This record gives sequence, C-alpha cells and structure tokens, in this order.
Amino acid sequence: MGKKEKLPPPEPKNKLFFSFGPDETSFFSSPLYRRWSENSPEEFKKLLPDADPNKPEPETPPLEDHKFFSSMKRAMSSKKEDQQPVGPQPYHVSYGDNGSWFLIWDNGEHDENLRGAYPALLQWMHENQASLTDGSLNVSLGPGGAFFAWCRESCRWDNVPASFTAEIQRMLCQDGWKRRPRRVQFGVNGSYVIVCDDGTWYPHGLEENYEGLMELLTSSGKLKTLSLNAYGADTYFLVSETGNVHWKVPQTWDNLVEDVSNTYMTGHRVRTASVSMDKDLTYTKEPKHGKGKPEPGTMTKWLSGANAALQVGQLVVTADPAQCQHQ
Repeated sequence: MGKKEKLPPPEPKNKLFFSFGPDETSFFSSPLYRRWSENSPEEFKKLLPDADPNKPEPETPPLEDHKFFSSMKRAMSSKKEDQQPVGPQPYHVSYGDNGSWFLIWDNGEHDENLRGAYPALLQWMHENQASLTDGSLNVSLGPGGAFFAWCRESCRWDNVPASFTAEIQRMLCQDGWKRRPRRVQFGVNGSYVIVCDDGTWYPHGLEENYEGLMELLTSSGKLKTLSLNAYGADTYFLVSETGNVHWKVPQTWDNLVEDVSNTYMTGHRVRTASVSMDKDLTYTKEPKHGKGKPEPGTMTKWLSGANAALQVGQLVVTADPAQCQHQ
C-alpha cells in the first residue's frame, strides 16, 4: 500500500453539477440556479425545495418537447431579518436503472429509491450507517447495475469495468484515500470519468463514445465538474476550474443548457472578478458547416458537423475585461 498523502478538506457543498438519466431525465444545479426535467420520478420531485413563493419565474419558458422546472435559491438573495432559514439544498443527484435515483443534500442527509436495481449498494449503506452521517457520502449510479459509492472512510463499487477497479485501488492506501474522488461519472459502453478533489481526472472509453471530449478535457486542464450521459451516446456537460463551460446535448435541451450555463458564468465572473460588472459576454452563432474558434470573452454555439441532432456549445471566460464587448 502507498503512503497516505495529506488531503485538503472536502469541497464545499452547493457546487455546480448536471445529471443525466434514462429517457432524457436531467437535473442541473449551480450556486444560483436549478432546473430539472418534468419526467423525473414523482417521489423525487416532491422532495425538491421548489415551493418558495419569493422565487422568480424562469427566464426562459418551458421547452415544447421537453418541459423543465426551475428553482432559485433564496440563500443568494439579501438576507432579511424576517426571512426563514434556507432548508437543505440538493448537492448531488444521480439517476439509475428502472427509474431509480439517489439525492444527497448539502447537510449530509440523503434520500433514495433504488427500486431493487442496486442491492450491493443498499447492503454497503446498511453496514456503514455510522460512517454516512458526516456529510462525506457520495453515490454515482450507472447502467447495468454499475455504481460507485464512497465516504471518508469507506467505498463500494459493483458491475464496473476492471480498469475502474484498478484506478480506484491506486487512489487508496491502508489508511484511506491518497487521492479522493469528487465526481464519478459512468457513460455508455463501459466508459467513465473519475474527477478528484484536486481537479485531476481519469478517463476510460471516451474517444470511442464521446466525439471530441478527450480533446476538450486535455485543453481544459483541471476540472470543476463533468457529467456524462450513460443513457445516450455523445452527450456531456463540463466546467473547467478556469470557469469555461462546454456541452453537447440533444437539440431539445440546448436552450436549457445555454440558459443555465450563462447564469452560471455570470455568477462565476462575479465570484472571480474576472470581468467588470458593466461588461457581458458577446453571443455569436457559427454556420452549421463551421466550428469557429471562440475568442476570449465570447460565447460560441454551433451545430455539430458529425451529428446535426446534437447541439455543441461553450462559454469562455476571459481574465482581461478589455476584451469583452457590450451587448
């Protein structure tokens, strides 16, 4: 076993993530904004804190072919003396087989309905109940009964490729984690990506199943989050640690992803002070046959030349406010 390195504290809650599921179910969350698909499981939707009378209406109407609902966090608004404390917020959502789902809250609690699809996961949770109350639990569900569950002191996986097992074992030592996973994403045909707390990432099978994604990952450097669609080929969403957002989704989702990504980017610029508040990103659209290289400070969206049924887009943040133009 290798020597255990000193790990940084776990990442703060309420980070950005995007979850894909069967039949185009999805859930998006950022520090400012949440949206989820109408066809998410009913008992799951009832748990979501969307009954806030002070929340604004969505900036974009529901899409005709695929309806979405949104919820704005009150925690980001100015706190008033008479305002009620904000309740737990979703920290991680994972959709799985047979309508199963797993929801983790930012207070460390969780809700789930695995519908008998992941018996080994239920057994591990039962055996490690005492270790799952410190807020370190994370669970990623995948197709064919694949899953990876981990906390500060234990982890469990099943129905995963041999290379996944080998990669996780290299991250472990006798005393625990040498390198701790932040996100684990299962994809189609046994592909996966492991993103660690230090932003490093470990992929498998991406070149064969997600066109252009490996090139994006290589050029993006360290990652904040990455989501793969395990139930639909060539669909993904990623955010680099520099704040750049890239996605490839079905056309019915494109307005949604563009909207929530733009909302996230606005918040990112405020948090990092990378662009002055009187500036904004310029929106341009490339012709279908071209994939123009985006200039710093622009948002560029184009149709994929390889698959016109998918939309490809990205938001690029610049560190030089002078390069940004007024809308």
